[in-house]
Amino acid sequence: MGIVIPGKYSEEIADFSVMLAGAIAKGAALCGTELEVILAYMDHKSNKNQVCFREFCKTGQFVRTFKWEKIQDSRADILFQIQGYFGLKTQPSYIVANDSMNSFEDCDAILYMSDQLPGNLYAPQPYAVFINHYAKRYVPQIRHDALEKYGMENARIAAINFTIGKSVQREAVQYAGIEKSRVRILPWIFEIVEHNTSSSAAKRYGKYFVWLIDIYDNYKFIIETLSMYYEKGGSLTCVVLAKDIQRSETKNYVKMIRKMIKDSHIRNKHIRICKDMPKKEFGDILQNAKFVLFSGYSDHYGSKVAFQSAMLGVPMLSGGCDTVKELSDRMGLRTVFYDHSNQEQLQKLCFRRRNA
Repeated sequence: MGIVIPGKYSEEIADFSVMLAGAIAKGAALCGTELEVILAYMDHKSNKNQVCFREFCKTGQFVRTFKWEKIQDSRADILFQIQGYFGLKTQPSYIVANDSMNSFEDCDAILYMSDQLPGNLYAPQPYAVFINHYAKRYVPQIRHDALEKYGMENARIAAINFTIGKSVQREAVQYAGIEKSRVRILPWIFEIVEHNTSSSAAKRYGKYFVWLIDIYDNYKFIIETLSMYYEKGGSLTCVVLAKDIQRSETKNYVKMIRKMIKDSHIRNKHIRICKDMPKKEFGDILQNAKFVLFSGYSDHYGSKVAFQSAMLGVPMLSGGCDTVKELSDRMGLRTVFYDHSNQEQLQKLCFRRRNA
């Protein structure tokens, strides 16, 4: 079975893919089923330094890289005919994952860890798609039109689709037009974060809270609220954490935030934007925060941090992301939800948490 990460994705997607691949391999072994799990990722510089891939190799499982290859009319016709399908080709071109061997034809099934594929997929075996979110539904200005179009088309004809949480399952049915019977919910898989007694974050930032930013974030609302918060005497430092800050889309997003902060009344001393950091340092900053603020419209990695912060005894303020709500209800987390349009409510919550 192949677990394929189809693009240049964040550490969160890579980590989840590795944990899921490990869980599938372990589950097969416990059931007495002989199953070889192959983890594959796109050959791109942003993926090569992911520590989790090297860790997966140590478990005895196999890791491959691949590149997307476009196949045109004539070759697509031949490939379909080899499989015994005549006149089935419906698109002018298709994409195939070229692993420099046999394009994963040695796999009986493939799970693509995102529906954001760069074209109409040709797969010689049954495949499944993991649907992360439909962020464009909430942030229309995101320039992912083609990716979303291909994603929906590939998911509609997949053997099965998987996602986390009922809210994304509902969107897959209502927004993407996928049959509900072919969208299954997987259990959450998280890493346990241990408390670090030698953390130095408190010395660096004093009393602070963490703003967990996401490229699908309600950043304008937050900056306007923080500006009013500090004008009224708010004293907590805002430590901004953005995973994979070197990714082009995240870089542009952070530039936008910096400009809005510069144009606002917030002084530089109130805001600290952190660069990419190892997991341990990320956890150190998280554990000493008064609270975590997450204002994402959709769940890029908010539910993971909601779980991790709860493990460390740090409450989260969330703008109502459905997946975070579902996780909080199921696990009894200390998540407090605010109204995305109510700045006064969020200000009061920030002041209330100052002395918590």
